[in-house]
Amino acid sequence: MNKIELLAPAGSKEALNAAINAGANAVYLGGKLFGARRSAANFSEEELIEAIAYCHKMNVSVYVTVNTLIKEEEFDDAIKFVELLYNNDADAVIIQDLGLLSEVKSRFPDLHCHASTQMTFHDLEGVKFAERMGFSRVVLSRELSFQEIENIVNNTRVEIEFFVHGALCISYSGQCLMSSYIGGRSGNRGACAQPCRRAYKVKNLSTGFQTDEAFFMSPKDLMTYDQIEKLKTLDNVSLKIEGRMKSPDYVYSVVSSYRQGLDEGFDELKVSQFSRTFNRQLGNGFMFESSYEKLMNYEIPSSYGTPAAKVLSVVNGMMTLQLIDQLNKGDELQYRHKGKTVGTRADVIMNNGQRVQAASKGEIVTIPFKYTVPGNALLYKTYDKAFIDEMLRKSEIQKNAYFVKFHFEAKLGQNSALSAIFSDINNTKIVTCSDKIVEKAISRPLDEERVIEQLSKLGGTPIAIESISCDIEDGVSLPVSEINLMRRACIESFLEMQAIRYSHRKNGSEKQTPVKQKNMSFKNSLEQSGSFHLIFRDAKQLLQKLPQRENGDATSKSFDIKLYLNDFKGYNQNFEALLKLEVIPLLPRIIRRDDMIEIKIFLKRFHAANPNGRLKISHIGQLELLQNYTFEVESDYSLNIFNGAAVNQLEELGLRSFVWSTEMSKTELRASNAKLLNHSMINAGVFIYGHLPIMISEYCPVGGALVGHDKCMLCKKNEFALIDDHNVIYPLFCDPDHCRVEVMSDHKINLIDQIKALEEMGIFQYRLAMDCYDFDCNQLLASIFESKTTEEIIKRNSFNRELHSRGSYLNGIE
Repeated sequence: MNKIELLAPAGSKEALNAAINAGANAVYLGGKLFGARRSAANFSEEELIEAIAYCHKMNVSVYVTVNTLIKEEEFDDAIKFVELLYNNDADAVIIQDLGLLSEVKSRFPDLHCHASTQMTFHDLEGVKFAERMGFSRVVLSRELSFQEIENIVNNTRVEIEFFVHGALCISYSGQCLMSSYIGGRSGNRGACAQPCRRAYKVKNLSTGFQTDEAFFMSPKDLMTYDQIEKLKTLDNVSLKIEGRMKSPDYVYSVVSSYRQGLDEGFDELKVSQFSRTFNRQLGNGFMFESSYEKLMNYEIPSSYGTPAAKVLSVVNGMMTLQLIDQLNKGDELQYRHKGKTVGTRADVIMNNGQRVQAASKGEIVTIPFKYTVPGNALLYKTYDKAFIDEMLRKSEIQKNAYFVKFHFEAKLGQNSALSAIFSDINNTKIVTCSDKIVEKAISRPLDEERVIEQLSKLGGTPIAIESISCDIEDGVSLPVSEINLMRRACIESFLEMQAIRYSHRKNGSEKQTPVKQKNMSFKNSLEQSGSFHLIFRDAKQLLQKLPQRENGDATSKSFDIKLYLNDFKGYNQNFEALLKLEVIPLLPRIIRRDDMIEIKIFLKRFHAANPNGRLKISHIGQLELLQNYTFEVESDYSLNIFNGAAVNQLEELGLRSFVWSTEMSKTELRASNAKLLNHSMINAGVFIYGHLPIMISEYCPVGGALVGHDKCMLCKKNEFALIDDHNVIYPLFCDPDHCRVEVMSDHKINLIDQIKALEEMGIFQYRLAMDCYDFDCNQLLASIFESKTTEEIIKRNSFNRELHSRGSYLNGIE
């Protein structure tokens, strides 16, 4: 049988119990800090310790989320939190921050680390590199198909975890900056405000046409239960259910359904039950479906519910309904139209003039309703009280986690003995003896029936009887209380043993530091003068802009200019010209299977022509592609580098330079960069100009809104944007080859006038996105080529509030 773990969310103590009693093999939960679901109830440190011990007694593993980016001033507290988890037997920690990973593996090398989905691992090569870094498990991006997941599972040794049910992010997790850009609430810090659930219009900037407002970025919830038989063909995987902010009834309903599916097979009835708890409609997501109709819910971003009734009339605040589903007192009904909703709770149900507690499908009832809705309107049940009450009741029924075989002995003149063999992985055997000597019976002798009756009293424990055998000498006596004492002693000893999974951690054993990877030797020391890194998306545009470079003498400048191209296909097509201009390739953030072969061919070609050249990566897993090359490797802002420890990790991996996260404030940049000065040999950079990609998605709202499917190719001849309910325009960068889209910031980031402040921090590399070819961008480009000093560039490019934004630089993020 394949090894498949069912992993459940636990955002509260009640949800934790529901997950365990529903049959989860493992749970993931978080403390009050450092978790990517800050709005969940979560657990205090004392509650975490209790939860871990209880889960282990119930034969359930515990993975604790420490999966936010860690600010410099938080780093010591984060390590102390991990130490608390280590000392109290957490099975694993879930991590996003590269610096935290490095420190955890150094201090607690035997603690399992899981790569959070926030790390955006989405290909086989990346997963292999995650294993090199010390991860024991990788949580894959939610955009992968079943075939891609299967390929990764079959070609790696590391454990693979992926989501099978729950809410979907429309952007690749870890690459979404939209919430922090709009309001300072970062998804990378567990504070996402869910801007994808807001209403938008899609506008054709080339023609002026725009759609009506709808929820064009809000996907349906993921549900793969109907594919359970395919999921069961995988080995060494964890099936993850999303929902640390969900209620206990939701957790029990979903987890118990997948448990039954894994153990007994697919059951059609379970599919309809998923709609009776929270859902935004259900679909197979990217895993088994690709059509936009099956992926997206443009109607409402909240719970969809089930069809409940048709409106016959609304008169004087009373609504008459014909039921198409059972209606119970306490159910919540909702009417919706064009994204707007009104609703009520059915606290009063009138049937033929009589007040009733419930009414059946087909009956006509009247309920109070203060809103006006059209006749024949359809109402949805968004809170199914009977179903939820049933799930809550079942969620409190303690499951059996173990079975026990008892053997009882009672011989005259000897201490009675009870042995217990438990069904844990070690078949643990515990023997206990009574302090009392077995005596000759005066009246009623001890018999097997009475012993079995006492030993069977295991209520309140997660243990059930498998068998009971007895060896009782005729005519002997022993107080029943002694049998009960022996039973309790065996059970308590066993459960205490289960609570402590990693006894060596309790013994204060010395924590060994793993061997660090050897540094690559750098050809150049740290830069001490400005270096402008100009990033282009299009090879033809880059070559068209480059004649301006002839207007200035590079040798007379007080700064350096480097050219980058984020278009490996365009590089291949214009290879000789770009190589001559020393253009540095920037690998794309997302490399799926259809591009991997071409990427590898390009790398071989580039290395053959320029074996010691530079190359910039946009994902840490891309280092796996570069194992056999001698490039000087740089990294982009998309690696989410947030603290000095993360930079040290990059340096250990041999990188020459990096770009700080765009979510860092000026104060945070200064604090983190100060950690590097005087000892680091890696150059730091900052994103100082250009539209910031605030979301990247395998779904394109252009195709979704305008034609209803992908591969529409409208972006070949037109430019598009999202427009929110405040008329803010977010340009879309569409990739017609993959129907992948990037949502761009409404204003360009502009920190050019902050260059002197950055220099004072010791930051001398400046990343400029040159993918917007308007007057502002062209003027900046000309000034860089024509100026001799950074002061001249600053002077010629002032901050314009109508065009520019400071991003997170001044105020930072939560």
